[in-house]
Amino acid sequence: MLVTKAIERIRSATHDESYEYSNEECVFALNTAAHEIAALLISGRAPILAKEDVFTDGMALPEGFFRTAGTYPMKVTGQNIHFIDGSEKMKVRYFFMPKELTGVEKEAMPFEMEFLNGIAIKVAVKLLLNENEFDITQDQAIQQELMTAVQSGWQGG
Repeated sequence: MLVTKAIERIRSATHDESYEYSNEECVFALNTAAHEIAALLISGRAPILAKEDVFTDGMALPEGFFRTAGTYPMKVTGQNIHFIDGSEKMKVRYFFMPKELTGVEKEAMPFEMEFLNGIAIKVAVKLLLNENEFDITQDQAIQQELMTAVQSGWQGG
């Protein structure tokens, strides 16, 4: 799904016919939602947000690095990786956060699974409407949907 389509869906869900929410506000809400979802999925150790790369001693953290997916003899100082066992290279599995959306034409949503992009849109709608202090009764349902996605999809349920 493209970000432009997600913005259209946000406007439809919020009944925003007068463009009260700018594209920038919608993209900000989508980024916030994507990072909330990613943090929740990472806490559930979801493999969809895991990568494996070869790290070298002293290298900068890869873009989007969140935390390692396991225990490795390494430490992070500032934005650099240092091995504490004297190794020069090591294959490391780690979790990452999705890239920030910019809202440019033809930009794809952060998740490969449309289900997760749909949840990101719902959370973005919640964020935008809460910003205007509307009474949002669906907040609890959205939060429960997120928890169900993590528990059933990535914890063997």
